[in-house]
Amino acid sequence: MVLLFSTDRAVTLAAVGLMVAFHLFIITTFPLAVPLEWNLLFAYATVFLFWAFPTWDGCRVGDMASPLLTAAVIAGLAFLPVLGNLRPDLVSFLPSMRQYAGSGSWKATSKPASTRSRTPP
Repeated sequence: MVLLFSTDRAVTLAAVGLMVAFHLFIITTFPLAVPLEWNLLFAYATVFLFWAFPTWDGCRVGDMASPLLTAAVIAGLAFLPVLGNLRPDLVSFLPSMRQYAGSGSWKATSKPASTRSRTPP
């Protein structure tokens, strides 16, 4: 939110630096089951979107040419996470902003441990 609405150069630079450091830290820890390329993308996108096109240069959320376009962008950004969390079978975990938890279909169709047979098939 600071990056979207800040008009102070020092605050924006500090927030951009913090976000880049945060994503680079995640990459250096080599976490398992994490799409690391997304951390590179978000580190780059933070610099590109919020430092190259800052709010003090007229790139604010409300500075779009059409209010209808602003409403459509905001609705679109809210739609995929809501739909993806209500119906995970329709939307990937990345645009749904859900944590990756392996194969969702396997977990949904597996039997509880108490109902599995003890002998192999």
